[in-house]
Amino acid sequence: YTRTSHFEYKRPLVLGETIVVRTWIEEFAPDGVRVEFEIRKKANGKLASDGWCHYTLIDLQTGRATRIPPSILAKYAI
Repeated sequence: YTRTSHFEYKRPLVLGETIVVRTWIEEFAPDGVRVEFEIRKKANGKLASDGWCHYTLIDLQTGRATRIPPSILAKYAI
C-alpha cells in the first residue's frame, strides 16, 4: 500500500526516450519502508525526476497495517 509519494520533476521526458531508473531503500519503519528513486535520461545522464514513496505493509486478512517480518528485514538490511 502506498502511504505517501513525493515526485520532483526536473526536466521533461519525450515519448520513446530511454531512461534509467534507480531505486533504493532509505529506511525501514516497523510497518513500512521508504523507497527513494531517481530517473535519468540515458543519453546524457541528466536527472529528469527524483523522489520517494513510503509503503505500508498490509495484512490481506484484516486490511490493516502490520509489522514487517524479520525475514524480510534481514533480506534487505544493509
